[in-house]
Amino acid sequence: PWFQIWLDIVPVVILDGVSLICDSVLFNAVDLAYVKIPSSVTIISKEAFAFCTKMISVSIRDSVQIVGYGTLLVVVLARSKIPGQLSPSAESVLWIDNLKEIDISENSNLVIVDGVLMNREKDSDQYYDPFKGGDYSIPNTVTTFCAGAFSRCSRLTCVEIPDSMT
Repeated sequence: PWFQIWLDIVPVVILDGVSLICDSVLFNAVDLAYVKIPSSVTIISKEAFAFCTKMISVSIRDSVQIVGYGTLLVVVLARSKIPGQLSPSAESVLWIDNLKEIDISENSNLVIVDGVLMNREKDSDQYYDPFKGGDYSIPNTVTTFCAGAFSRCSRLTCVEIPDSMT
């Protein structure tokens, strides 16, 4: 019976008391536009909302500590707020079409350096703005970059990788 209504799901409100959002729970729910996540949720598993191509709003609370791979893969959010102590990687949160703004004002684990989202230690590139063009030289402090950090960067012409990369 679930599959019969799958394509008609637009808003989802997860009830308080739920602590885990399972793998692929709303994968490819193409009409899903909004998800409200309560403060009881601490884990969002992989691909939970992947390919929800009409998703315009998701509220990830400060209580969320783990966000799995591809959680918001190929959705159309224009803004993303990364809450509290969450330390996402590009493959977990940020493969988002049309992302124009990342709000990290309440997150002490991340910094933005020249428009590039990095971890606080500045040794890992997390996300490169796909709307930026030209060349990018990865800073010498960077030793790793996340899978997907440069995904959808069609305007990026060259990435210079420093010797610090292993």
